[in-house]
Amino acid sequence: MCPPMPIGTMKNEETGKCVKCIENSGKCNKKESCIVCKLGFYLNCDDKCVRECKKGERKFDGHCVKCTTKHCDDCEDQDHCKKCERPFLLNKKKECVLHCGDDQYEDDGECKPCGTYCEKCHNKEKCIKCENGKFLDKDGKCKDHCPERSIENDGRCIPCKTEEKCH
Repeated sequence: MCPPMPIGTMKNEETGKCVKCIENSGKCNKKESCIVCKLGFYLNCDDKCVRECKKGERKFDGHCVKCTTKHCDDCEDQDHCKKCERPFLLNKKKECVLHCGDDQYEDDGECKPCGTYCEKCHNKEKCIKCENGKFLDKDGKCKDHCPERSIENDGRCIPCKTEEKCH
């Protein structure tokens, strides 16, 4: 009967002696193949123990697990991305897309929603087109009606040029 092998070692079947496992391995079955890593390390797909997983993988239960979302650099769980590889953008469904939807704008690699009642925008503060029934003012905001001294023209509030054209 063999005594238990110390952590980080394995029994050499030919000699019967303890040999050291691959670096940062807590348990191995071959000298260059890890089964369980030491605390603070994660088993990657090459059976090596690493402190950080590669891009497109996440740490889970002592292992590096591949993100299932296409073009994902970092995921919060297997199916939901946190950060996409460039030039892809993270949408509200936690997927990686090349373009944001019309009611969204790009901000630091993510698709963010446009402002209230805005159908299409440059950023949260600057709307280009409002939802039906709303009017775009000169500041790029969607309003219920145009302010005084302006008239509605094709969904936009246009400043009056003369007093008589303002009615």
